[in-house]
Amino acid sequence: MSPGGVTTDQWLEAAKYRRTVYGIKGTSAVSDSRIEEIIKKVLDFAPSSFNTQPMRITYLTGEKHKQFWDIIINLVGPMLKSMNEAAYDTMSGVMNGHKAAYGSVRPYVRRCIPLLAACRNVLRIHELNCSY
Repeated sequence: MSPGGVTTDQWLEAAKYRRTVYGIKGTSAVSDSRIEEIIKKVLDFAPSSFNTQPMRITYLTGEKHKQFWDIIINLVGPMLKSMNEAAYDTMSGVMNGHKAAYGSVRPYVRRCIPLLAACRNVLRIHELNCSY
């Protein structure tokens, strides 16, 4: 039993069903340069196996952010709809909610991910790399 009176298994069970639901705004009180600075700092000290630093971040705001979500919605939407109409109904709302946000921070591991590669070419996405 932990000091708070909750066992590890109880915490894990509660965490499994945790969800945060809220509307995302299309504005930011933090400047783009400050957001980029924070992302770069996190990448610099994020741990990795043998200090290989494979983590990368794609950070988008403004029109590129909207275009990114249009690409995702246009690619994923038809697949979801063909598999499960209810899943499509739920996820289309989620994806459009993300599109309505100020920006997107998409972490990935340094490997060619086809969707990000396509977006990178179309949108000329600025990729943030960690230092070595």
